[in-house]
Amino acid sequence: MNKTLPSGRAAMDERLRANDLFDVYGSLLTKRQQEILTLYVLDDLSLSEIQEELQISRAAISEAIRKGIASMEQMERSIGFIAKRDAIMNLFEMDESSLKKIRTIYFEENTQDELIRFSEN
Repeated sequence: MNKTLPSGRAAMDERLRANDLFDVYGSLLTKRQQEILTLYVLDDLSLSEIQEELQISRAAISEAIRKGIASMEQMERSIGFIAKRDAIMNLFEMDESSLKKIRTIYFEENTQDELIRFSEN
């Protein structure tokens, strides 16, 4: 298992993902992980810059980033907030005919449920 942080395009994708995760779940991390990930993700500092700022080893920084992101990924797997948000955002990108189909299905299902509840009373 490679424990180094990614570089290039992969690094950019990882940072964007980490930014999303941190926005949603960052407050649930330890104070130290929050501090390091704030510098890494939000302030876009390198490991060397964080090392200079916090006076801790690059290995400790890398480990805190890795563990913090892993914790937030686990939270996302359990809660799924980002996935749900992204699914909703994708609805806004659909064409009008797709949205019409969704509305039809939604209202038909709700109408049937309403009729069933009404008939049971």
